[in-house]
Amino acid sequence: MLHVRDIERSVSVYSALLGFRTVFRLHAEGSGTPDAAFLQAERSTNDHDLAFLQIDDPAASVPPPRR
Repeated sequence: MLHVRDIERSVSVYSALLGFRTVFRLHAEGSGTPDAAFLQAERSTNDHDLAFLQIDDPAASVPPPRR
């Protein structure tokens, strides 16, 4: 499961570059925008191999490594 800011962009990248296909999407009640997408790898027999969950909050900043 990966938390992403833009599900459509993430699905597009994984589909185009790695051959994943979307098997299921979840939408928030009353929303046309997916809140989750479940993808299956090429030739996989799993119901899904990867899940994206959309987040709206900005990620916490990570301080640079100390030397």
